[in-house]
Amino acid sequence: KYYSDKAPGMSFLAVPVAYLFTRFARVSPNVDLDDQGPNRKRTTLLLLSYLCTVATSGLLTALAAVALFGFIEKKTANWQAAVVGAATYALATPTWGWATNFFGHATAGALLIIGFVLVDKLAESMGETRDGKAIAGLILAAGLALGFAISVEFPSAVPVAIILAYLTI
Repeated sequence: KYYSDKAPGMSFLAVPVAYLFTRFARVSPNVDLDDQGPNRKRTTLLLLSYLCTVATSGLLTALAAVALFGFIEKKTANWQAAVVGAATYALATPTWGWATNFFGHATAGALLIIGFVLVDKLAESMGETRDGKAIAGLILAAGLALGFAISVEFPSAVPVAIILAYLTI
């Protein structure tokens, strides 16, 4: 029997990519990853791993950098500061390294940033507009981002609680 001792979120996020990949290529569970010679089974498995990493950690980290850029630019009205902030997050922190691996660290961090930006936008929208569909969309998007952050890394529940407390301020 097999089980995972980690949160299941990364696996869930990778399901669409893995499903599509396995429609076109056969992936064998019996692969010797230490074999350095030409090995089609090993190459196929490594390609699947690479695509899952890019589609989860890589993509979400890039989206978080874009969201952070927009957030900083809106709050400071200074696009140069936004570039420095977003580039620092994406390239000058451990996020860069974690985003290139199929681990939950960068993904959870990215989802927390995206969730915070959405919650901030929600807090502003609740005071400015009565558009119920826009508010419901923000609630759904923020809930998905923050919920997935917890499903990727369980300790994310602490910053999620802090981010949600931000709404009451």
